[in-house]
Amino acid sequence: MADLFVSYARRNRDRVAHISGGLERAGYSLWWDRRLTSGLDYGMVIEREIEAARCVVVAWSEAARQSLWVRAEANEALDAGKLVQLSLDGARLPLPFTMLHCLDFSRWGGGAGEPWPELEGKLRAAVAGEAAEPSSRIEALPAGPALQGFGSAARLGWAALAAGAVF
Repeated sequence: MADLFVSYARRNRDRVAHISGGLERAGYSLWWDRRLTSGLDYGMVIEREIEAARCVVVAWSEAARQSLWVRAEANEALDAGKLVQLSLDGARLPLPFTMLHCLDFSRWGGGAGEPWPELEGKLRAAVAGEAAEPSSRIEALPAGPALQGFGSAARLGWAALAAGAVF
């Protein structure tokens, strides 16, 4: 079991490798897709590794925003209370992740300067078993999956659109 699962868009692999190297030097064990080999059921492996990890670090970027894999991994992390987000390029995060704290790594050049200490603090807490995201917004969400109820709202929205199209 790895301490951290790292989620990112393949286009950002070099940048994430730099961050991941720093995390490994800080003593964390990591799982990220470099460990995937051909012939595996990627979806099942990823689900298992997210579940086993103590924390999921999602590295957002414009490419990650467009990635269904990154969004799915981030949703799993959010539902499990294991999400720590960082932004590589300042791109707008997709909903519902805009409502949660995200560390700005867009200007990070490496080393122990900002925002590295805050990232390490969040990860230390998560690995110790504390909630990865202390935001009061998470506490205000209903019990169960973080996106629970979204389906009902979406159905109502589509019904309203359909009714408007008829008239």
